[in-house]
Amino acid sequence: MKVNKAKSIILLSVIVTLFVAGSVANQPGVEAAATTFFTLTYKAYASNPYPDYANFVKQHLARIGINVDIVIEDWGAFLDTLLGTRDFDITNIGFGGGGADFFGLPGDAFRENSSLNCFGYDITMDFDEELGTGLNEWYLLQGNLILPPDSEERIQHAWDWADYMQSELLPMKPLFAPLAYNAYWNNLVGYNISEGIRQSWGKMSWDGLHPGQEAANEFIITDSAWSELNPFFYSDGPSGTIIGYTLDSLIDIDADLSLWPLIASGWTWENDYTLDFTIRDDVYWPDYGTFSGEQVTADDVYFTLYCWQEISVRHATWYWLDSFEKLDDMTIRLHIDGDPDTPEADPYAATLIDAATWIVPEHWLNQTQEADGITPDITHPSWTDYSTNVWGTDIFEIDDYTEAVETILTVNPDSWHLDTAITSDPDLDYLRRYGDYSGGLDTMIRRIIPDPQTSLLEFEAG
Repeated sequence: MKVNKAKSIILLSVIVTLFVAGSVANQPGVEAAATTFFTLTYKAYASNPYPDYANFVKQHLARIGINVDIVIEDWGAFLDTLLGTRDFDITNIGFGGGGADFFGLPGDAFRENSSLNCFGYDITMDFDEELGTGLNEWYLLQGNLILPPDSEERIQHAWDWADYMQSELLPMKPLFAPLAYNAYWNNLVGYNISEGIRQSWGKMSWDGLHPGQEAANEFIITDSAWSELNPFFYSDGPSGTIIGYTLDSLIDIDADLSLWPLIASGWTWENDYTLDFTIRDDVYWPDYGTFSGEQVTADDVYFTLYCWQEISVRHATWYWLDSFEKLDDMTIRLHIDGDPDTPEADPYAATLIDAATWIVPEHWLNQTQEADGITPDITHPSWTDYSTNVWGTDIFEIDDYTEAVETILTVNPDSWHLDTAITSDPDLDYLRRYGDYSGGLDTMIRRIIPDPQTSLLEFEAG
């Protein structure tokens, strides 16, 4: 078997007090100070090791006269705490990422109205009279106005922001950095850990059966439980993984951060503020419910963008999209304004990266609307169904789900990804990037085993 190590950073976000700690295990007894100066509220996600981290922090703050009240919450309540009430002084979360653009994660997490602003930053904390906003807010906004995206000026601006954030605000600090392991049996051929399972799938196959393996057409992996499969409302990694296996994005971003067409067959910049996407004209949605033979068109892209802006939990990250319009059935135009607070339109450096978003079926999710005749009625049964059975134009579809046990994904034989008449498009370079799916794999079983030790034992058993 093969084992690969990758560091996964767990960060501590602290409102009042910040510090770095070592290991939870085998800590000596901690004697509390004689005087308690004040009490902090520590809210922790119920899953281990987060309650253990909370107790560890409580012990050590007691030494300096700070009492800590620990509140343990399940995932739903904890998410409301992080992104809603923020009624805590300290918490501990796994925080990482960054994506294809440096300013992507900072823009999502550290701006006043950003969707992941669990730290509660607002511009009054560092308001600058001359700039008319918080200095941190200004840094992040300006970072997305500098073109080209990879210019030395923009890179230096990113360093300047990072220096400022760490020296003046510092809303979080590293606590633990445990190692995360990716292990797979050595008879698995074609898997590239950098590209991930989805992009490796068409190149993967089994060279015989390893001990404990029962079938050569299946790939079994462990994960935690997903909670919400509607892309506009999901909030956890396992949910995002399932969504990503079933939905195609407008354009594709490879592991090396290169951009490729996907649902869009191409794009054209009319100027720095106007971008046209041409939709691939030979992709169809899977037949579902009473619908069959539905083609992917600009209606689907328009509807998706509308939902991202108007109803998604991530609506604030789409501030740069001023408006959009259908030019015809297969073309959509985006009007861009990277700084909506100024009278003139401004560029937005991460336009193409942010436009690499999942596309959903308009015909299924837009069956009824609210009183305005535009906003989709998210109480319609189609939305309820989609939250547990997401489906789209990518190669996988959900075949079965057993709560707390497993999710079974199977290859959709009608997917355009298996149609060489489409994938032979030289602009896709599909064979090199995705393979030809000749390895015999047609089923992915994602077993829900959140405990790493149990997962490792199951892996070793085959």
